[in-house]
Amino acid sequence: NKASLDIDEIKVEPLQEGFESKLIEEGFQNTSESEYISKSKCKKPNNKDNQLICDKCEYSTTRHIYLVLHTESKHDGVWRFSCKECDYKATRKENFERHTLKVHKSIISIENNEKTKALSKQELDEHMKKIAKLVCEFCDFAAKYPSDIQKHRQTVHEGVRYSCDECEYRTKNKSDVKKHKQNIHEGIRFYCNQCEFQAGSNKYLKIHQKSCHEGTRYSCDQCEYQAEYPDHLKAHKVYKHDSSSGFSCEQCDYKTVAKINLKKHKQAIHEGVKYSCEKCEYQTGWKNQLTQHNQNIHEGIRYYCDQCDYQAGTKKYLRTHKKSAHEGAIYGCDQCEYNAEYPDHLKSHKLYAHQGDGHACDQCDYKTVAKKTLKQHIEAIHDGIKYYCDQCEYKTGWKAMVNQHKKKWHL
Repeated sequence: NKASLDIDEIKVEPLQEGFESKLIEEGFQNTSESEYISKSKCKKPNNKDNQLICDKCEYSTTRHIYLVLHTESKHDGVWRFSCKECDYKATRKENFERHTLKVHKSIISIENNEKTKALSKQELDEHMKKIAKLVCEFCDFAAKYPSDIQKHRQTVHEGVRYSCDECEYRTKNKSDVKKHKQNIHEGIRFYCNQCEFQAGSNKYLKIHQKSCHEGTRYSCDQCEYQAEYPDHLKAHKVYKHDSSSGFSCEQCDYKTVAKINLKKHKQAIHEGVKYSCEKCEYQTGWKNQLTQHNQNIHEGIRYYCDQCDYQAGTKKYLRTHKKSAHEGAIYGCDQCEYNAEYPDHLKSHKLYAHQGDGHACDQCDYKTVAKKTLKQHIEAIHDGIKYYCDQCEYKTGWKAMVNQHKKKWHL
């Protein structure tokens, strides 16, 4: 019975038993055992634990096939399977199949490496159950590979998490801890050689270079939408085409592709969690906004345009400015002929013109996308609150204007 099959009962056969079938299964047809071991360029096995050690690094394994694949991919730059929709590469067929199913929700023909069918979430679930060799003993989750069942059981049913020993970061994936420590605590960054962009991983650097410098776009297979980044395409599909995917807030219309974003949304919007600045009265529901506030207001960190006098508080806004002001980027509405210079302007247009959403003032016709901006409007226009410059007689109803005034006239 598949449902009662325990992962601990699965035994991995030694390589020496059924060696010929193992070679065929893993892509080494017409290869003798001696040639196979020779090809791996491995050191002699350790007699104590039967470990095979790579002669170019510290990698070790008990199976010859893994050592061959390691040598090919890590040292020879040879990958047996390459994804045509992203930069993913794999040495093993099962990893390649797993990637295309999970990331692209597609069935891939191994023979010609071409997509044969794109799947909806329902079709994907049915397909996985059809090809599944194993079923979780606690729920209906089905998978083809033991490692997927084991990881599912650990993260979903046993609550296994991997923690950073330097902060409160926790994750389901062990590899994410290493990436987190490199990015956050060791300051390892990957720099673009064509602009000032820097990424936390080589993967995202390549995506940036393809999008910004090579003009690569990722097209939706259900409409004419094109995205600059794969994550944007994924979010588009969840919002526009697949109502069953993503994570939705049960208290409002908010929806996201990432579970962690839903958690942050609930804390900030519905639970009233606030992060306070230690140097002023600023408060926000978002931790990253507090970091940005400290950098902009108290540390004076600014990002300057190299083509004009514009300066931004974040690299994101600087990139948006360059695209709009110097590269002629236009953001078009998909429901009318409206064109915006900035993404935020397009968002506001859609809310006002097509959705009727936003936050409206109950004392006048003013309307805005952000609740915070509505509060500032009421204070400045209807409550008469004023902010004063401590170096001259300047006063205004907008706190941000005081900062701009000081930078222009007193710094």
